[in-house]
Amino acid sequence: MADNVDPTGAASASTSPGGAELRLSWNDLRAFLAVSVHGSMNRAAAALGESQPTVGRRMRRLEEVTGLTLLLRSTNRTDLTEAGEALLQAIRPMGETAGRLPALLRQYRVLDRPPIRITATTSLALFLSENVTQLRAAAPAREIVLMPTRQRIDLRQGEAEIALRMNAVEPEAGLLARKVATLSFALYGLRGAGLLPVIMPSGHGTMSRQLALAQRALAGRSQGPLIDELHLRYQAVRAGAGIGSLPCWLGDADPQLERFCALPQPFIHEDVYLVRTERTRSDGDIEAVIRALARVFRANRRRLDARQAAVIPPEPVPASSAPR
Repeated sequence: MADNVDPTGAASASTSPGGAELRLSWNDLRAFLAVSVHGSMNRAAAALGESQPTVGRRMRRLEEVTGLTLLLRSTNRTDLTEAGEALLQAIRPMGETAGRLPALLRQYRVLDRPPIRITATTSLALFLSENVTQLRAAAPAREIVLMPTRQRIDLRQGEAEIALRMNAVEPEAGLLARKVATLSFALYGLRGAGLLPVIMPSGHGTMSRQLALAQRALAGRSQGPLIDELHLRYQAVRAGAGIGSLPCWLGDADPQLERFCALPQPFIHEDVYLVRTERTRSDGDIEAVIRALARVFRANRRRLDARQAAVIPPEPVPASSAPR
């Protein structure tokens, strides 16, 4: 809103006590609101992104226009006079309305920039959903779209901007890849549930190593249901339907679950590669999201890679099978 515009949207018909027309500036009123909220001109200036002298000039101009003393200034604090309190009560709803305007207008804005699509396996997409706020903050003008799938998305055909893929990535013309994390999986079951069946994945594609892990646990156990989708397998494990492979960042964080460590090799470790096309280098927003992804993975490496976490004691032997 421009300076010297009546913030009510009506013509400037307000008058001072002496009969002169009041020319109130919304920017001055906004600065007054900030001073009343933060209690000092320095803090108000920081909140507004303006200099302290600018805020001071706005306050002096507002007092000159109204002909009133609105502020009581001291070394460390700025308080409101009775007139200042009255003005605050009058314009506070305007500030609240102005604060709601960006969200209101965003509903009607036609996106002029395409979204940034990130394709990943379900386990990685679920992890990223916990950190999507950081990704959005890296490129606030763009929508961030998570695309969970085990299918290979063709980046060169424009089906996504960023791909997170497991294990070694074969060199492909026009694509750039870098390792960003290691993701560990283990078998988990309901804490204290005893001898449970093994929930099996299908073993298709990226599930083959998780299938091998589950098969190693079959000795002395029955085979449970076949569940590929991670969120369904997780819910089945939590319901006590069996032990099943889960990413360690998910299983270790759930107090209802315990890790099954009775195998010689109780973990599998999958390297995670970030893949993008060379042409995305010229897109500053995509570059910012890639840097944000790297920070997220780096900050959570101990959660993701079980080799960097504390070892959980082996599962106790069920009483029914303990030697007498």
